[in-house]
Amino acid sequence: MIVADEKRHGVGRPHMVYRLSNKGVLEVASNYRSLSESLLSKIEQSYGANQLTLILETIGHEMAKESFLASNPNLSEWMDSFCDLMAEQGYQVDWAIKEDRVYIRNASCPFYYLKKTHQAVCSLDHAFFSTILAKELRIETDINAEKPACIYSYEVKHD
Repeated sequence: MIVADEKRHGVGRPHMVYRLSNKGVLEVASNYRSLSESLLSKIEQSYGANQLTLILETIGHEMAKESFLASNPNLSEWMDSFCDLMAEQGYQVDWAIKEDRVYIRNASCPFYYLKKTHQAVCSLDHAFFSTILAKELRIETDINAEKPACIYSYEVKHD
C-alpha cells in the first residue's frame, strides 16, 4: 500500500520519499473522486471538451497564483525549490537536466484516477507547472498504467 522512492539532492545520503500506492489511494479514498468525475462529465456535456480544457487550464493558472517560487539564477537551487513547493501540493516531483532541456518528472499525480476518465485534467497540471516556472513546458509523457510518471520539459538557454 506504500511505495518508497529515493530522492537524491546534493551531498550525503539520499532521502526516502514515501507515498501511497494506487491500491493505498483506493483504500483511503473518499467520495471526492465520484463527485469530481460527475462534475467534469457535466461540464464536458454542457460546454464541450475544448471548454472543459480551458476551464481546467484556468484553474491551473489560478492555483499557481497561490504558490510563490522565488526566482533564483542557480538552476539547481531553483528547481529543488520547485520540487519542494510541489510536494506541499501533493505531487512527487523530481528533475534532471539532459543536454539543453530540463526534465520534470511527476511520479505522484493527485488527479491520477480522474485522468483515467477525463484526460483533460492533464491540462490543469500543465498550466499549473508552466505558470509557476514561467516556462512553456512540453509534455513528454503522461502517467498511465504503463508509464509511472508524467514528464514535462523545457529548454535551457546557454549563455
